[in-house]
This record gives sequence, C-alpha cells and structure tokens, in this order.
Amino acid sequence: MISLNRVRILDIAKPPGFIAAASGLVFHNGEFHVIADDQLGLAIFSIKAGEPGRILPLIQGELPADPEARKKVKPDFESICILPEASPSILALPSGSRPNRVIGAVIREKAVQHINLGPLYKRLSKDIKELNLEGSAVAGNEILLLNRGNGKHKENMLVTLDLASVLGDLAGRNEIRAESLKAVSRYDLGSEGKVPFCFTDVAPESPERIWFLAATETGKSTYKDGVYGGGVLGRIGPGRRIEFMQKIECKSKPEGLAIDAARGFFYVVTDGDDPTKPSELLEGRLPS
Repeated sequence: MISLNRVRILDIAKPPGFIAAASGLVFHNGEFHVIADDQLGLAIFSIKAGEPGRILPLIQGELPADPEARKKVKPDFESICILPEASPSILALPSGSRPNRVIGAVIREKAVQHINLGPLYKRLSKDIKELNLEGSAVAGNEILLLNRGNGKHKENMLVTLDLASVLGDLAGRNEIRAESLKAVSRYDLGSEGKVPFCFTDVAPESPERIWFLAATETGKSTYKDGVYGGGVLGRIGPGRRIEFMQKIECKSKPEGLAIDAARGFFYVVTDGDDPTKPSELLEGRLPS
C-alpha cells in the first residue's frame, strides 16, 4: 500500500469556498491546475500552503445548485493535459458520456478557446460503446486518452491521438477531427472482489512510460455514482504494456494525477461524490 499525505484542501476564494468534484490535475507554471467535473472553470492553486485558489472561467454562466439538475447540464470536464505549443497551454476535455458533454477548451494564459470534440467522440463511439473519457496526457508525439470502464461493458480503453494532427486542428479550427485518431486499445485492470478497477486519470513520465490511476466503484453506470472501494497507482511501459500496479491509501476516489519524476513524487486530487465534501490534494512517493 502506497501512503499519501495531504498537501491541502482545495479551497477557493469564492462560495462555496472549496472544490468538491476534482477530476483532473496538472502542475503548470509553478501552480497546480485542477479541473472539476461539476464546475464551469479551471481552479488554480499556488504551491504555497494557506493561499486560497482562484477560478478561471471556461464557460460563462452558472450551474444549478440542485445536484440532479446540475448533473444534467454540466459540461463534465474530466481531464486536463499540457500541450507543447510555442507557449505551453492547457487542454481541458469533457467526458463525452452524454451528447451535451463534448465541448472542451484550450487555455493560453487567460485566453480561452472553446473546441468541439463532437467529430472525434462520434468516431470513438464506434469502438467504445460507453464513452466516458476521464484521463489525458501528452506522451512524445501522441495524446493519450483513458476511457473509464465503469459501465456495463467494462471498457477500460487507451485512445491514441496524433499530436501534430490535434495541434493543427486547434490552430486552424475550433474542433478536433476524427482524423487525429491512431488507435484504441482495451485493458484489463483486474478487480477487488467482484468490482473491477477502472481508469480515472493518466500522467506522463516520458514518451514510453506513463502512470495511471484506477479505482473501484459499485454500479454499472457512467452517469450515476456508485460506492467507492479503493484506488491503485499503475505504470504503463514500452509497448503500452502494464508493468506495475499497487494500491494507494486514499479515502476518497482518486480522480486526477500529476507526476514529478525529477523529485520522485506524484500528486492526486480526490472526488468524494458529495457536494459538501471538499476535494483534497495528496502527495506520495513514486515506487522505484
């Protein structure tokens, strides 16, 4: 079991005062950037403890306070990754689990470009019956997306996109086309009892080595939350083969992952599936 230490509660300087559904994490320009699946903005946190985070709006407006009404209309941002543009930018992606969950965003400093993932997600639906993309990372000349297999078909999938094609689309239009797709691969992550582990995020260490989070959750729906059971940290190596998985000590569902390979640490943000329960930023040592 890999132990984790709490770095901070994800508190923000606006009501309700915290992020409750953190789903994606990157460390960028000396700050932690967190996307939450029930928010309209990107939360940004200083590495200095005690300073509240701030929100960069990605979509204007407000979401309903009622949890069920909120779930129906939220954009469902699930993952973020750093794009190697001339000035590195952040790509925020929705899950694609519902027709209204296909609009993403590219954040360049404070400028936001909305992008339509509809063409790509429509193509992916031919290979993935229950689309629910919850992880993204740039590894070498590819963008990797992880599909969380918490539906009835158990589709834990690794989607590989051509990075140059995606960057070309973002420079010339406000969408990512299906032509960027290179491959889709299925993974069996095992189970705890009868409940399978399912991907929740991915982060790169190098072009050939990536790390991922997975969790168990009861139920067979990509829409309704189940009961969280436990999480693991895993590594995919050359040939995109899983070479390591180990349980992590995490009381709430681990949803976002960032890797600091130089220092030998990894960071996790959690989602307790409870709007009254703040998400946490946790830190652990990478296994050797």
